Amino acid sequence: MLGVCVVIWGFNFTVVKYATAHGFTPLAYAGTRFAISGAIFAIVGLTRNLGPSLPRRDLVRLVLWSASLTTMNQVALPYSFQYASVSSVALLFGTLPVFAAVYSLLGRIERASTRIWLAAALSFGGVALIAIGTHGGPSGSVGGILLGLVAPATFALYSIALVPLVRRYGSLQVNVLAAVATLPLLLSVTGPSLVHTDWGAVTPLAYSGVVYSSVASYVLTNVLWLVAVGRVGATRASLYANLQPFFGALFAVLLLSEVMGRYELLGGAAIAGGIVLSRTGSGLRKRAAPAAPAAAPVVPESAADEQR
Repeated sequence: MLGVCVVIWGFNFTVVKYATAHGFTPLAYAGTRFAISGAIFAIVGLTRNLGPSLPRRDLVRLVLWSASLTTMNQVALPYSFQYASVSSVALLFGTLPVFAAVYSLLGRIERASTRIWLAAALSFGGVALIAIGTHGGPSGSVGGILLGLVAPATFALYSIALVPLVRRYGSLQVNVLAAVATLPLLLSVTGPSLVHTDWGAVTPLAYSGVVYSSVASYVLTNVLWLVAVGRVGATRASLYANLQPFFGALFAVLLLSEVMGRYELLGGAAIAGGIVLSRTGSGLRKRAAPAAPAAAPVVPESAADEQR
């Protein structure tokens, strides 16, 4: 599941860059993408029995976390490509394990062993090699770098904040409620841009790109990612996200005519080594949890649920 997610996300870097350069403004892209994703999740919620209703406390927690973090994430990513290159933004996603580890420590959820920190350092070093090989050095303005950092920072926090709810209520129900809760806030932010967009100037391939970003890169991967995080923990799962720069560079070579040389290949090998290192031994030590009923394992109801 983690492997599927990172391949889809790696390609999405190129997709977003292309779409925002061929008719979509960043806000119009974010609004269109999430309108499609939110509609899909809403339809799923109306046509399926998602299980028991969430208590008020859990529902408020889900609404606040998902609406705020998802809106920031969805707006920051397309804007970052206006001020930084594809590989620079991908490089910043190498900070996701660092954010996940810090949040886990602050929330007293996990503490990372020396092995996990070494794995994160090795993976981040691989990401740096990819960026250096692609551009001869990290590129992008300060604004682009800051915007690019928002995406991994918010996604790591989103994953950690919602995992307890996923364990209790299932990935599908949490994703449906999170998408429906986020839609009003995101559309209020992107609405003016959607109204003033020249839709005739958007190319057919850019339209195809936003559909890909909505269905594959958001709906499918959010379900798979939250299930995977629930099984292996946020810190270890986030290490797999370091493969995104490698796939991003690969797709850039094929579609954006960028050149990938020995530094990119060495970087990909280092990232893979970091993942292997993180899988050797237990890696993470869970902190003692307060007395509470044991959470049921997150298991899809059927193979079709897992594919969704």
